[in-house]
Amino acid sequence: MDKVKQKRLKTLSSVISIFSTIGKVFCFIGIACMLLLAVVVPFMLKGVNLKKHEIKIADQVVKYEVNDDDLTVYVNGKKQDADFKLTGLNEIVKDLEGIKTSQIVTTSVVFSVGEILILILMVILLSKISRLFKNISKEDTPFTNYNTLLIHEIANVLVLLFVAPIVLNIVLNLLISNNINLNVNFVSITLILIAYAASIIFEYGTKLQEKAKLSIYE
Repeated sequence: MDKVKQKRLKTLSSVISIFSTIGKVFCFIGIACMLLLAVVVPFMLKGVNLKKHEIKIADQVVKYEVNDDDLTVYVNGKKQDADFKLTGLNEIVKDLEGIKTSQIVTTSVVFSVGEILILILMVILLSKISRLFKNISKEDTPFTNYNTLLIHEIANVLVLLFVAPIVLNIVLNLLISNNINLNVNFVSITLILIAYAASIIFEYGTKLQEKAKLSIYE
């Protein structure tokens, strides 16, 4: 392999490894935010009564009325000057009236837990990607049994990342409306297939290299 191309490959692999590590940091921040949401939201929603159009925050009581998509807000019985109009607001409020506060609390907790699990899977995925490209940037050849195993594991995690949001979406829909909406991400399916194909290619390349007893890098 040309030394210039070798250098480019190793440099690109190092950059991908670094960005994967940075991505992990953002995922950990996201996990912390979701944990905070799971704890804070139930406390905030305790004073919410959607049927009575009432929200209690500390010693403040906020009530709202909706007429012809016009929203009027009262704080401690005093009408606020600012009015708000939104097309379809009447229907939104009627739908909310049918939802219990306990449902909202349960849904918010389930959502937070589901997102945390998805972020944990993202951390695992980015860790494996970082390790893979770090190996490629440092080893004598990208075609090793360990790298092949990493790619196969990446594909497996991608499958879990594809399934997890679908399951979470079904559970949330059942909690709120008893309806099931399936949204299939074909881009994710393509990435999964590419990852499995890459693992097969690397496995084949590793076997050929072992037979020839060659090194890709000079």
